[in-house]
Amino acid sequence: MSKNKVLYELIHSLTGAEKRFFKIQAKRHTTGVKNNYVRLFDLFEKQHQFDENHIENMAQKASFVKYFAAEKNYLYQLILDSLDVFHKESSIDRQISKFINMGRILMEKKLDEQGEKILEKARKLSLQHNRHENLIPINQLLIRKSFDKETLSPNYLENKHQEEVWAVQQLQRKLFYRQVFDKLHLTRRVHGDISHEDYIDYLIRDFPHVVEPIPTSFSHWDSDVYYLLSRLEFYRLARKRNEGRTVALLLIQLMEENRSKITGEYIDRYSYCLYVFLIIHAYETNEERDTAMKKLRHLDQYIDAAVTKREHARTFEFYHTTLTDIYLKSKEYSKIHEILPDFERAETIYEEHITPSFNIAMHYNIAALFFGNEEYKQSLKWGNKVANAALVFRKDIYHFLRTLNLIIHLELENFDNLNSVISSIRYFNKKENIRSELQATLIAHVKLLYKCKTSPEKQAVFKQLKSEIIRIKEIPTENSIYEDLDLVGWITRKCG
Repeated sequence: MSKNKVLYELIHSLTGAEKRFFKIQAKRHTTGVKNNYVRLFDLFEKQHQFDENHIENMAQKASFVKYFAAEKNYLYQLILDSLDVFHKESSIDRQISKFINMGRILMEKKLDEQGEKILEKARKLSLQHNRHENLIPINQLLIRKSFDKETLSPNYLENKHQEEVWAVQQLQRKLFYRQVFDKLHLTRRVHGDISHEDYIDYLIRDFPHVVEPIPTSFSHWDSDVYYLLSRLEFYRLARKRNEGRTVALLLIQLMEENRSKITGEYIDRYSYCLYVFLIIHAYETNEERDTAMKKLRHLDQYIDAAVTKREHARTFEFYHTTLTDIYLKSKEYSKIHEILPDFERAETIYEEHITPSFNIAMHYNIAALFFGNEEYKQSLKWGNKVANAALVFRKDIYHFLRTLNLIIHLELENFDNLNSVISSIRYFNKKENIRSELQATLIAHVKLLYKCKTSPEKQAVFKQLKSEIIRIKEIPTENSIYEDLDLVGWITRKCG
């Protein structure tokens, strides 16, 4: 990536507040010709689309630009320094890092008493917010200071060492459960839910804690959060709704009783827990459902930390995926017309932060809602938005989209396209080693329909297909698609 592109992307990623702060800082700390960095900033900011040649030409024509390569590098660093100052108090992690750095500087200046007070603030914040990894550098600075002044006692040294060992133990426990959660989460993102019992048994053998009795009490908040998250992800993966409900409620309670600790990575974890609670339909009443939806929609009202645009984007993904999923399960297909304008508006706002897996899942849900509402052209339009994407995640949905695509082309009587759709299905299934009885059945009956010359002949084929679709619905490895697509309702309509 060119240096012009790097600087362009950085400048256009800034919020209005960040831009204002940069310009105030730059004008406050520079005089005369150095204010040209603000003018160079404006040159990049005014380019609404990146054009390498246009930026180079503008720089050559600008009288304030003399050494473009050096000046844009310096501007890039100025912006990063400005962002560092602007966000220095925006999270607990940044506050702790600031205190540790200040303590280190004060001790290097031999202002040990001042440095020790600052480091004690960092220590208290680290303990309060379970940032155990910070205790080791804090203690090492304090031990080094005591060695230099030769005020160290055996008890003091032993206490510091024991605290470090304790911090490492807490980190090890947290890391283990976090890594289990990450592995299970990646498995689900790539493949979707798991229906093969052999694979579920394999996961239990590797991570036996996911089915062991849940502790009656919790004592180490951060590792306990990941312990419950790993169990919740397993139950979601294995489609165990009742067990997932129990763990999700425990996790929500644990986090909300310590809402001041919901900072940094735990903001994502809190919103994800709410999302899973909803997406596995773990709620038992509409009140439970609506409360969780409200928390997702207005996350910053339920935690103490500031919510970033990226974190708002995650809740946007969770909220809209859940909303469309609820309407699919309740067969309220016409609701798509109520929610689509809000989705499209928010999608534009959070476009740069949207994950590829959400993109395919959400467009599939929209296509499925239009399909249920018998608006087949709209369903095809939304499905085609991701039909040819090069995806690593959610291959299960990619597989479902191809099934939907086949049915829609059949419904719209796009017979010229059906052969290419069938070829695409076969290529994808061979590549991914997928065996789908549903797709094979649909393809076989499409070929039979090719040969039909009269309406009664077609009706006979559709009736045969209906009995097959109803039969396949009872197969555990095949029935996931029925949760979103009302295939029985569709084929019943086709049979008249």
